Amino acid sequence: MKKGLLIIALLCFSLGFSQTNRESIEKAANNFQTAFNASDYDAIFDMFDSKMKAEFPLERTKLFFKRIKESRGEIKSMEYYKLREKALVYKTTFEKDVMDVRLSLNEKNGKLSGLYVVAIAKK
Repeated sequence: MKKGLLIIALLCFSLGFSQTNRESIEKAANNFQTAFNASDYDAIFDMFDSKMKAEFPLERTKLFFKRIKESRGEIKSMEYYKLREKALVYKTTFEKDVMDVRLSLNEKNGKLSGLYVVAIAKK
């Protein structure tokens, strides 16, 4: 009986933590959309954790998102639809295309540890 209660307590704790983490990522998604649409690529870069910044320096970040904006347009909406390997995946509707944007957070500091923009496979 005690083991059952412990398991339930742990599950409740992990579900609560997951909800908090999801809320943090959803906030990051909103901030990303706002910065992207304003062409504020410095703000997107500031959302990255130190590892992301090292792997994706500011000039590369600016060039990457500038190219996406030029080819796809502004983001009209971002709709969460699944979890994939600790990343929330958003169906992201741009003016000219629909793509997946995957976001994951560094749990220690709340900064983005992963941000992937991926074409949705055509069926």
